[in-house]
Amino acid sequence: MLLDGAHNPHGAAALAEALRAQPERPRVLVLGISADKDAAGLIAPLAGVVDAVIATRYQQPRAAEPAALAAQAVALGVPPAAVEVAATLAEAVAAARRRAGPAGLVVVAGSLMLIGEARVLLLGAPADPIVVTDPGPPAAPAGDGGAGEPDGEICGPGGAGLRS
Repeated sequence: MLLDGAHNPHGAAALAEALRAQPERPRVLVLGISADKDAAGLIAPLAGVVDAVIATRYQQPRAAEPAALAAQAVALGVPPAAVEVAATLAEAVAAARRRAGPAGLVVVAGSLMLIGEARVLLLGAPADPIVVTDPGPPAAPAGDGGAGEPDGEICGPGGAGLRS
């Protein structure tokens, strides 16, 4: 199993190149992308190097709908019979393992959020308890955030802030 964020077209192209360099064997892509990303730009380079695509979503509102990803994969040349939709990552991984068989490779890619969920599912890694969204403009201090911190900001090591 290979986990690769490949969350932009450049990353997807690099992943496709790396897969081409691997020995030939069945390759099944478990794909989950954020709705605001260039799905075609992520899928296009991978469509020619995988044998099947299992479209799924990570469990946050920002995730693209799996059916839309599946339709995009078909539009970009993945045969319809090689495309499935799975409601959850666990279902997608199970379907990918069945399709790949014991000698095949399951590739999970398309979003760092998806990779985080895969690490929890596959490795038992701890889940991040904080729902993180893309940072927006700095919030104006409300005066009750304490120590000059704006409300809703969580500071990590070295003072790096994440908006919750």
